[in-house]
Amino acid sequence: MEEKKILIRAVIEVAGFPKEHIEQTMNKLMENVKENYNVLKYDVFEASQIKEIWSTFSEVEIYFDTTEKVVGFCI
Repeated sequence: MEEKKILIRAVIEVAGFPKEHIEQTMNKLMENVKENYNVLKYDVFEASQIKEIWSTFSEVEIYFDTTEKVVGFCI
């Protein structure tokens, strides 16, 4: 029997200041996601400033074996 997997596409955002801090935080977060999940692909976008706050985000595609693991990732 063929094993089925669940593919999710998620957007992860980090906002705050200073710019260097949110960029470092996003890089650490994505390293953690890559180590702990079956990541198909991801893109991290450049930080932009909105008033006094900096924001960056990442689009990621991850395969999961069960819906419980999807819920665990979301929480």
